[in-house]
Amino acid sequence: MYYRYYRLVRRLRGFLLLAALVLVALHFAAPGRFPLLPGLVLAGAWLAAFLYALGHVLLTRRRTYQCPYCGWVPYALDAWRCRGCGQRVDVFLQLGICPACGYQHEEFMCLRCRGVAPRQRWLRLG
Repeated sequence: MYYRYYRLVRRLRGFLLLAALVLVALHFAAPGRFPLLPGLVLAGAWLAAFLYALGHVLLTRRRTYQCPYCGWVPYALDAWRCRGCGQRVDVFLQLGICPACGYQHEEFMCLRCRGVAPRQRWLRLG
């Protein structure tokens, strides 16, 4: 469930940064008409969202799995599409079984290098 908040924060981060930059630029273009405080508040909100996303990635690593090609360690995120029902799932959460339709994923794709390997090759030894 916590990965749904992560996706929402990732989407909001871009908007917050853009809005903060626009408001700060407007303040410097016309300081009398546009106050600096709203731009700084949005910049602080962007920083909080960035730190939340970074903390999520660092705290939810699935240390028992590792990409056999590039060594990437996945984190808790429903970024994979189920081949059975098309719903977004976290394939590492229940050993490749989709919680919605029960489809068994035998191969996982790396989000970094896009390499596809069987589930057994993803298991980290040692």
